[in-house]
Amino acid sequence: MTLGMSWGTRLLVPVTAALVGGLVAGLLALAPVAPAHADPVGPDRVKTAQKREPDAVFKRSSYLCYGYKDCRDKGYGNAGYAQKSGTMYWRMYSGHNCTNYAAYRMVRSGLPNERPWSGGGNATYWGTSMPRITDDVPRVGAVTWWKANTGPAGSAGHVGYVEQVVSENEIIVSQDSWGGDFSWAVITRGSGNWPSGFIHFNDVPMVNQAPPVISGVAKVGSTLSASAGSWKPGAVEVKYQWFADGKKLKKSTKSTIRLNQARLGQALTVTTTASKLGYPTKSVTSTPSETILPGQLRNEAAPAISGTAKVDETLSLDTGTWD
Repeated sequence: MTLGMSWGTRLLVPVTAALVGGLVAGLLALAPVAPAHADPVGPDRVKTAQKREPDAVFKRSSYLCYGYKDCRDKGYGNAGYAQKSGTMYWRMYSGHNCTNYAAYRMVRSGLPNERPWSGGGNATYWGTSMPRITDDVPRVGAVTWWKANTGPAGSAGHVGYVEQVVSENEIIVSQDSWGGDFSWAVITRGSGNWPSGFIHFNDVPMVNQAPPVISGVAKVGSTLSASAGSWKPGAVEVKYQWFADGKKLKKSTKSTIRLNQARLGQALTVTTTASKLGYPTKSVTSTPSETILPGQLRNEAAPAISGTAKVDETLSLDTGTWD
């Protein structure tokens, strides 16, 4: 019995091992990997158990709530995402995933469930893929966007949704997180967590629910008043501008206007402009007033005769005051 291998057999061993190793490496290279936020391979993808690190980590003091139950108990909603998170939006991975949540909010606002750009879906690509609608101005309904490894974001970036603009330097956002949970957070410009930009896909608009209404008697000498109109959201700042036959009355910027002789025969309108931090301004114009009619003279001081009532004396007449 011989214990050794023939020379031919010895030569085949390393060749066979190399072929097997190459085949295994090739198969591993073809296996799909699911990094945070990345697009799924297809609609029938199967989730595999894996340890997932949160794609954004804010300082604990920045969170207003963390998790669906905690947020619900504290009065912070999720816009229905808790029930819809199993669906993929804009071809993002479903479940706890910042990009799927942000895409859901955009679809819920009225946009189609089709990604509005071609290319990668990781959060870091969102702002660079939509540069024409990305800036540094926070608006309610905008998508907050962090590039990879900036602020609280990890290597895939992060996105969220602007719920409130407290000031130019402070916002409140809702968000979900790959490897984390749904949450609301306060972000200030000096915190190191300020977004790389804000993407204005479909910001929440200022909505006029009722135009201003002019009231009062349309006669010279009278005063007309205008309501502010009804706006959503509420608590808006309203500015007024009156017009006569379509021409701006430069100094008439209050809610009331006194009708002088120059307004005779004209019809007046008023435009109210509503503004609120975090929302675009919006203006709306009333229907015209009735044509301004002549007023009635009103005596404010009766005529008075002065002087001595004697022959050859002169009497004077004060005609009184009229309006």
